[in-house]
Amino acid sequence: MDRTINVAGRSMYKAPADLTRVTLDIEGTNRTYEGAIRACADNGREIKDRLESIGLRRESLKTVSQTVKPHYKEISYRDVDGDKTYKRVKDGFEFSNVLRFEFPNDNEILAKAMGSMMAATCQPDVRISFLNSDPVRCREAAIADAAKDARRKAEILAEAMGCRLGPLMDVSYGTQMSRDRYENDGFALCCASATEDLDLDIDPEDVTFNETVDAVWGIVD
Repeated sequence: MDRTINVAGRSMYKAPADLTRVTLDIEGTNRTYEGAIRACADNGREIKDRLESIGLRRESLKTVSQTVKPHYKEISYRDVDGDKTYKRVKDGFEFSNVLRFEFPNDNEILAKAMGSMMAATCQPDVRISFLNSDPVRCREAAIADAAKDARRKAEILAEAMGCRLGPLMDVSYGTQMSRDRYENDGFALCCASATEDLDLDIDPEDVTFNETVDAVWGIVD
């Protein structure tokens, strides 16, 4: 029977959050379906105009999601016994836009963007996040670090047990999935309650990439 060592190597690779992501949540209602669709389009055009006015490309604005569905309200009435009761009745349509744009970290541009978004007639809720611009490279570096960690642990174990590592027999890796893997949440602003004068001095926390590598070595005397 072959003698083996099975070792799990782990890494926690940190990389600078060098990209700013601004996510806009816009909601509203309209009496007609066509009006709700038109409002979504108008919102997108307004945000693109505002981005262009501060030096960002119109094409940088991306639509994450757009929904339109019936809107209901509750009305009260008296039933046949005279008791007060309620029922839902259709009252137009509600819409939701989630829009997003990104740019390299720059507090001056971010301040201009926030001031412009908060002056928008569609009054979006604004969420700011910070990401690494090259997550593929970071993930590869994290995998390499995890593999080195597995090898180092295996060598320590083999030496402590008075044997040597033989051939590598099997290796696999699995990403530790996490919402924060590529992204660190920054902060959120409600445009309805904020002022346009912003003086931002933000230094985002590094983004952490976690990886695990499982390796199996044969051992020899």
